[in-house]
Amino acid sequence: MSDILLIDDPAPFVRRLTLNRPDKRNAISFELIDDLLRGLAEVDKSPSQVLIITGAGKAFCSGMDLESLRQLTGRSPEQNRADSETMGRLFRTVYDFPKPTIAAVNGAAIAGGTGLATLCDFTLAVPDAKFGYTEVRIGFVPAIVSTFLLRQSAQAEAIRAGVHWETTFNVAGRLWSMLFHPVPAVRNAYSWQDWGILVGGLLFTLLCAGLFILR
Repeated sequence: MSDILLIDDPAPFVRRLTLNRPDKRNAISFELIDDLLRGLAEVDKSPSQVLIITGAGKAFCSGMDLESLRQLTGRSPEQNRADSETMGRLFRTVYDFPKPTIAAVNGAAIAGGTGLATLCDFTLAVPDAKFGYTEVRIGFVPAIVSTFLLRQSAQAEAIRAGVHWETTFNVAGRLWSMLFHPVPAVRNAYSWQDWGILVGGLLFTLLCAGLFILR
């Protein structure tokens, strides 16, 4: 595994994957996709009980790397289909991950970065984080991530309703409905105490969601 994906344990039974391309705003390259898939498989088999995904530097993830996008024009339809299937496999792996997942969004999460952030079970963002599928401005349709977004939005609304003990809630598919209140400490929360609080809050949230479902 290359150094564009960092793996560490910020707290007991917590594994963190950090996208480490700060000079490219952690853009997703084909190499990074491969590393993420290997990293996710490693976490799945490890004793860790919680997965955190975050980015190095000031951005979470700016979407697909521009150089990788330029390469698409010179590739065959079969190659482009294979690339799309690989990207879809990455998103599906995050979406179906068997352990609780947290996106610690430390900055902009754009295009595929929005997809990666919102596919996690919980999305914690700093106040100045930005989200959006800006690729539509240049003619790209966020087809892969949109499929998961529609599914995830309803589930996120249900969890939020359970956490806040709401009796009624609106399943509207809004992106912001999938985000918990911005957490200023996410950007530099790398101490054991900070991550302990974060994980404790996650476990409490899961308990509340379970109680809500059983009501």
